[in-house]
Formats: sequence, C-alpha cells, structure tokens
Amino acid sequence: MKRGRGFTLIEALVSILILSVVMIVALTLLVSMRSFAAKQQAFTAPRQSARAAVDYLSFFLAGASDLNTVQGNPNALVMWTTFGSNVTAATTLRQASFNDLTAAQETAGFGDAGTDIISLSFATNPIRIPILSWTGDTVAGNTALLNYSAGCGPAINDDTANFALFKQVTGATTVGANEVSGLLPVQDSFGRWRYLQITRYVSSNCAAMTGSTPTREVISIEFAPGSADQVHPPGGWRNDLALPLTLNAGVEYTSFRVKNRTLEQKTTGFDGDGVYSPGFFNPDCDGNARGTDCPSIGFTPVVENVEDLQVAYVFRDGTIWNTGTQELATNAPNGDASNVPAQAMTITVSPSDPDVRNVRALRVSTIARSNPLDIGARGLSGWDGANSPYRRAALEDHTQGPLDTIANGVFDRYRLTTTLVLRNRMLGY
Repeated sequence: MKRGRGFTLIEALVSILILSVVMIVALTLLVSMRSFAAKQQAFTAPRQSARAAVDYLSFFLAGASDLNTVQGNPNALVMWTTFGSNVTAATTLRQASFNDLTAAQETAGFGDAGTDIISLSFATNPIRIPILSWTGDTVAGNTALLNYSAGCGPAINDDTANFALFKQVTGATTVGANEVSGLLPVQDSFGRWRYLQITRYVSSNCAAMTGSTPTREVISIEFAPGSADQVHPPGGWRNDLALPLTLNAGVEYTSFRVKNRTLEQKTTGFDGDGVYSPGFFNPDCDGNARGTDCPSIGFTPVVENVEDLQVAYVFRDGTIWNTGTQELATNAPNGDASNVPAQAMTITVSPSDPDVRNVRALRVSTIARSNPLDIGARGLSGWDGANSPYRRAALEDHTQGPLDTIANGVFDRYRLTTTLVLRNRMLGY
C-alpha cells in the first residue's frame, strides 16, 4: 500500500526540537554579540573623546605666544585682565583662568565644578610691525605711523595693495561703516606692554620708503586702548611705554573650559551687532548672568563627554604646581583666592617666581566618559559598592568623584595626560 504525503508526528516533533535548539543558540549568540558590542563601544568611546580633546588642546596650548620677545611672552597665558576706564579699582579686575572651579562657580555657569579654565593668546599669522611715531600716550584715541611696506611692490607705489595686506595681517573687520581690528598687543624695547585696537585704518603712503632719507612712515592708523569697553592687561593702561614700539599682529585669544561635561572653546570675534568679544574668559559674560555690554557670541562645544580638564604649570625651575601634592597659593593681584600662576600687573618691573612668564610647559590632563552603560556592559556581577571602579578618578588636585549609581548612570572612563612645551617661548617668540 502506497504511503501518503506529509510528515509523521514524530518527524514534526523532531524538526521543531532541532529548530528550537538552533533558535536558542542563535539568540544566545546574538545577545552575547550585542553585549560584546556595547562593551567595545563603552571601551572605545571615552578613549576617542579623551584623545580628541588632548589633540585639540595641544594645537593651541603648545603655541601660546603674544610675540613679546623681551619679557618672554608675559601675556601668552592670560590669568587676569582689567576692564573699564577706572583701572585702579579692584572691581575692574577679571580672572581669565581658573583652577578647580567651586560649586558656587558651577552654579554661576562658569563650568563644571572641580575643572580648570585656561585662557591664552596664540599666533595665527605672526608679524611684528614697528611703530615709528604717534601723537600721544594717553587713554584717548590717537594716530600712529607704522613701518609696513610688504605690499608696496618693486616700484614702491602700490598703496592699494599695501593697505589691503596690512588690513589682512591685523585682522580688519567691517563693523558698521568702519573697519576695526581686534585686540593687538603693543610693547616697547623694555618689554612693557598693553593692548590696542585699531579703530580706523587711515591710509598707506609707500612713497615714504623712497628718497635719500626715507621716513618709512607708511601706514597711518587711529587706535584706542583695548576694545569699546577698554580691555587692559592686569593693572590697567600704562603711560610709560616709550618709542620704539612694536605692534604684534597675527595674535588671537582663546580659552577652554568643561561645561555640562563638554569641552568648550571661546574665540575672538564680533557678533552681529558689531560687539567685540576677546577670546579670553570673562566672568561677566561667560556665566549664566550676562552683562548688558556682553557680545552675543561665546563658548562653542568642541568635544562631548569630557568630564574633567586639569592644567598643571611646569616652571623653569622644574617645579610643577596645582597637582595632587602641590597647589599654588593666592596669586591674585587684588588678593582674591585664585590658585593660578601670578600675572604681574603692568606696573610691576620684576615678576614673582610663580609668574606666568616663568611657565615653560603645561601638563594637560582630561577624563572622558562613555554614554550610560546598559546592563550587559556594566558587568553588574562586579558591582561591589564602594570598591566599584565606576567613578571619576582623582586627577591632579581634583579629588575623585562619587560612586556611579544605577539611577544616575554607570559610565566607563579614560584618563589621558600629555606635557606640552610652550614652543614659542623656547624659540624666543
């Protein structure tokens, strides 16, 4: 008798059993692979963020310079600035770099508590231009004549090209009906310095380079001390700079901080209303409460998931400060606690030992973290309370963070440190 088509009950049960085994094995492998992928992502993400942050910071910090060859770039690292016309009042002083922000400063919006802020000047297209004469030496605006003829050409008569090139190297920006520059440091032969801002580009006279006794007074400009709200070095505007003077062009300012666990950068620029923003940190404008004269531009996120930024200062005598064992004492010009290197006021002749111009290198450290780990990536079997590895580690003089909790998130972290020699100080720029 011929057998009918189909499967017997036993055959069907065996097939279902085999299929179930295959599915169980496949799902087990899938879950295992997913857990492995999550662990790998948690492992690599903080390392990538830490390396990105350090690489980005290194580009700027290693090249810190204000081109002051006499005094060793006293404004390469910016600790303090003075704002306003009443430069003798302590209330005009503003801190630009911080060590271990306090909880109150975090609440004020300066950055994450315990992290550092670093402000500096860096050379973008550096050039030193001699100032041959000016009409005065006061806070009021004045006219200056400069020896700049790089664009005059072989015939020494191309004023249009020379003027355009001078505007380019000094960072001329159109604001309303005028062209103005940003902050430009000016120094004399003793290395004494201050900020200037070109408020009007007047003319170029290449013919001043010709004749038997050329005056070399080619470029005519009008300038004001600092920007519209008069930004000065610590100690304010000084009237004792003497000819010959040098305009250090091709210098910009920037600052870095960690806020909301993101590395942020502030740079020089003008907002849409023409309000100038120096790149260094300003407590009046870079917190939650912004002053009425503040520009609308500010800090920009650079690298996410950066949990800590620490800057240790390496001095010429080999000492390293703001570490786990050594922390700078108060060095603020007005006596406030600052714990950053001193920055000599402009009226001070000899800097103290911890002055920024004696810093030869920076040890920069970051801690980056992953996104919150899921259950498979946490390794909860290793969770043992206070001995758990899931917390931000201590770094320099910033103590370790609290233990991660499941409610607030569990994170993998990576710490990276590098030492950056301030190469422009080594080269004399």
